[in-house]
Amino acid sequence: MQTVIEKIIRDKVELLMIEKPENAPILFRVMRSIRAGNYRPKTLVDAIFQRNDPINIYETWCFAQIWAALAQGRVGTVWIRVSDSPFSNADIDHNNTILAHLPAPYRAEFSPKQSGDDGFVEWSEPITLQGAVPRHSPADDRQPPLPDTFRAEPRSIPLEVGYTSAEKTYEHLFIKNGALARFPYESNHIVILYNRRFEEEFAQHFETDMMNREEKRGRGNLWTT
Repeated sequence: MQTVIEKIIRDKVELLMIEKPENAPILFRVMRSIRAGNYRPKTLVDAIFQRNDPINIYETWCFAQIWAALAQGRVGTVWIRVSDSPFSNADIDHNNTILAHLPAPYRAEFSPKQSGDDGFVEWSEPITLQGAVPRHSPADDRQPPLPDTFRAEPRSIPLEVGYTSAEKTYEHLFIKNGALARFPYESNHIVILYNRRFEEEFAQHFETDMMNREEKRGRGNLWTT
């Protein structure tokens, strides 16, 4: 079943291609490049999304937003090495055994929910995150440079283990809480993705969405609520 966030993303992508048709071939080129495995490093791609079936155009848009944020240094990363790669959601004990040996100051718990997160990762003292600049694409020169590293105060963030979608990662980083811990299959690292500008960007998005809503309400179209 499609979630509210997934519907919002699909509507946004479709409106983007309708209003600016030149964006459609760009998205399809990115999608082909992702499917061909041209984005590197693969471990970072798996942190953004990992699935059995091919990525679609909506997830491609989400992936592109996340990749750009990484390239610009708006989203930073921490890589936590672990003793083994994750098992399926049914193997709760094994996954918690892996998580029980995280280095200080980290602590994690695997407790998968049918329609929610797979648990949490938290840290008890400030940590330093690296501004992640993917090798595949340079940082956007139009954006002011950001420091290579930044600190995050102690907090708890959602954990996603194994397969996940780019839409869900986008939701965590830009809509829900600004951070996500990813533990992909066949990986011996947990990757923390952290949006250092989440509060600022969330406020901007909210203001823009409200203005767009008022404009569309004034036109009396199908977007009126």
